[in-house]
Amino acid sequence: MKSRTISDVALRSPVSVSPDLPIRDAEQLLIARHASELYVIDDQELLLGVVPDDEILKYRLIGGDGGARISALMSPVTIALAPDASLAEGARLLREHVHASLPVLENGRLIGQLCRLNLLRLLAELGPIDSIGVSTADHQLAVPPHYLSPVAISSNRVSLARKAS
Repeated sequence: MKSRTISDVALRSPVSVSPDLPIRDAEQLLIARHASELYVIDDQELLLGVVPDDEILKYRLIGGDGGARISALMSPVTIALAPDASLAEGARLLREHVHASLPVLENGRLIGQLCRLNLLRLLAELGPIDSIGVSTADHQLAVPPHYLSPVAISSNRVSLARKAS
């Protein structure tokens, strides 16, 4: 089976904004689009940075009125995917770096987004993880030792049991 690439997955349109947008407007857009982050792009759609929802929440909780520019809350993007990257690589990066989503860039331009939810939908539609070209051998499950034991992974099932107190 041919390994799937990021471009094979239906990438949802990322929520992108101008760096000059007031935080209150960015906040409303985030809420309306049910997004977990905003991508900040320039006029040529080059990715400048990202603003996770928790940064806006922190800003509001400390009394920010929303009048500042969204670029004040922007962080640099440290991990991004190319459209021809393997789905296995996207899954690995999402897992290892605990991101809800990753931007997909082509020549520095924001063209899409890979979300954990996209991967879950794909698994729900197609079945076991091996069916999407991602080997279970490449993905070890990290379980807090004080909470769960033993762990069994079969071709389509993960079994966990609570430790006896």
